Amino acid sequence: ISIPYIVGANNENDIIFQSEVKDSSKVYLIGSNTSSDNYVVRLDSVNGVTFRYMGLSTIGTYYYNRVFEILEASKNINIYNCNLRGSTYNTTSNSEAIIYLYNPNSSIPSFNNVEIYNNRFTRGEYGIYAYGYSSLGYGRDLDIHHNNFEDQYYTGTYLEYVNNFHINNNAIYHTSTSGYGSGFGIYASYCADGFELTNNTIYNQEYYGVYMYDCDGKYQDTSLFANNFIHCRT
Repeated sequence: ISIPYIVGANNENDIIFQSEVKDSSKVYLIGSNTSSDNYVVRLDSVNGVTFRYMGLSTIGTYYYNRVFEILEASKNINIYNCNLRGSTYNTTSNSEAIIYLYNPNSSIPSFNNVEIYNNRFTRGEYGIYAYGYSSLGYGRDLDIHHNNFEDQYYTGTYLEYVNNFHINNNAIYHTSTSGYGSGFGIYASYCADGFELTNNTIYNQEYYGVYMYDCDGKYQDTSLFANNFIHCRT
């Protein structure tokens, strides 16, 4: 499914996709991705779309197994109470990210106001991969909370050039499945503007629990890193 900008949709009048009985085990959306169409759902410059109470996955085993692609200046996106399953192929490529946020056009602002919560992420190389670089404004206001990230091979949540993010109250862990030897629970670089990273439980990681590089608060908008439980095998 590819959803473009739709006139009239916004944060107060969003388009909703959901299970009628509000049970993610009852409705499945399964994609057969390719190298040119690597998504089950693509949101391209949309404003106001919600997915909830659904199961989403691909049928692929090797390469090209993104579930969501959220592109360009998409905003006011909600994904919650969903069961999201990635591939079991072990690689470090973002072509295997379960949720992929990216702006391929640096001449327009990046994604804004995306909330991802109460979901179960299983396998995949990344649970969430978000790259928000743009000369007109980095990605911002990405809110990731109360999710379970299970057995992502490389990184649970990866953010680069995403300002004012909030990563709170998530569980990111490996069960009996080993991850990449230098993998990450949470990775963040070049992020600023009062971000929060609190109350996350990160355990059985192969190498890094949380890795942050050049991430800053600003005057009267400080950042907070607090009350996280982190355990690494190495």
